Amino acid sequence: MTRNKVWRVADKPSGHRALRTKVILDYKFKQDGMLDRYKARLVALGCGQRPGRGYHETWAPVPSAPTTRALLATAAARGWHAHHVDVRTAYLNASMDVDVYLIIPDGFTVAGKEGIMLKAMYGTKQAGRLWRTHLHNALTGMGAVQSDADPCVYHIMVDGHKVIVEVHVDDIVAAGKNLEAVLKVKAMIGQVFDIRDLGEASDYLGMQVKWDRKAGTVSLSNPRHTAGILADFGMEDCKPNMTLMVHGLVLGDGERLEEPNRYAELLGSLLFLANQTRPDIAFAVGQLARRMAIPTKGDMAAAKGVVRDLKGTKDMGLVYGKAERLTGWADSDWAGHVGTRKSTTGFLFTLHGRLISWRSRLQGLFTSSTMEAEYVAASEGVKDSLWLRRLVGFMGEDSSPVTLREDNQAWLALATNGAFSAKSKHVDVRFHRVQDNVTRGEVFLEYTPTGENLADGFTKALEGPAFLKFRRGLGVRVMRE
Repeated sequence: MTRNKVWRVADKPSGHRALRTKVILDYKFKQDGMLDRYKARLVALGCGQRPGRGYHETWAPVPSAPTTRALLATAAARGWHAHHVDVRTAYLNASMDVDVYLIIPDGFTVAGKEGIMLKAMYGTKQAGRLWRTHLHNALTGMGAVQSDADPCVYHIMVDGHKVIVEVHVDDIVAAGKNLEAVLKVKAMIGQVFDIRDLGEASDYLGMQVKWDRKAGTVSLSNPRHTAGILADFGMEDCKPNMTLMVHGLVLGDGERLEEPNRYAELLGSLLFLANQTRPDIAFAVGQLARRMAIPTKGDMAAAKGVVRDLKGTKDMGLVYGKAERLTGWADSDWAGHVGTRKSTTGFLFTLHGRLISWRSRLQGLFTSSTMEAEYVAASEGVKDSLWLRRLVGFMGEDSSPVTLREDNQAWLALATNGAFSAKSKHVDVRFHRVQDNVTRGEVFLEYTPTGENLADGFTKALEGPAFLKFRRGLGVRVMRE
């Protein structure tokens, strides 16, 4: 704190609060569960700040999960080098934007006195935003160009070679075909900030990243997080479950849980996993998450059924490397949600052979036909495809119009030909934007049989061979050493 000149002694004016501080102690573990290092951080108790005086704006961007997967998938398919650096005490590099006072903690020569913050101290409301702005200015000062698809992605030209840089708070990945160019970018960052050079990306944002240079692949998995779920809920020795969720299961049965927070804790952990490297559990977890407000014992039993499936599949994840362009699938059930009779949207996009983006979500409106439900799902998929095209194009991939596959002929006729009938005149005008996208040549639509639609398992519970086929189709498989 002294080296970074975080504060200076100063009496606070009348009407200002002096924040207290506390020390946070933590352990950092490797993906195999072994202790990596101990960590201690002095933080300000930002809960004492008042809006308009102690802080103004607080929002700061982080890269979306599809962005990270797209970058690592492209690196594997194109034979790039992807290196990871961590900025030490990142927030303390940024200057505080307003006058914030604190009581200097014990252990310092001026302990107990009041001081004014000079740097964005951890714990203050605006610290993340100030650091992100400071880092952005530093990167653009190095010649980096920011992506218009994701504000946390940049490219830097070094000796004629392009290096893609992704920023997630204090974690930075630099990836490019030329190793010397990647190393130069790391050196440039190291000249501005105090960094830990972690070498080739291997443990990034909670994911285990394994590279196979000979095969030209990269695998993404979450063994540490999965093991943590099993341990936290006392299921390390449970019997693996071969069925993730029974088709037609009605949630909400049984008595209400005495400790609903435990259910929320479990679902939060499962949602993280479903959004990272296990798309095969996305539908089941999405169904269970709808019971978050008033969970019952039956809901908890169903959630633990998902955990039992993880017990037998904890070494599974996604493997990228096969050079393939961006492709999409979309699907929907119809009025499948028992409580509201709303439909469920499911769509996914693959790049280099595996999923980079997917979604299984209850639709926000009622639909009166399967065609309308499919139209809503596909319109969501089309919007995602337009964004993904810009993203992968920035990374140097083929950004030509995406082919979106669907299994409903009526929707396909309406979207491509503008076919109008009494059964379609009620469809909300906002979903007809798909027709405009098709007319402009921004997306191609293609029919695919239900049995070949990869998005089918995002809209309904599948059992036995059907679920195993769905999992294989997504590319979720056991990670090899």
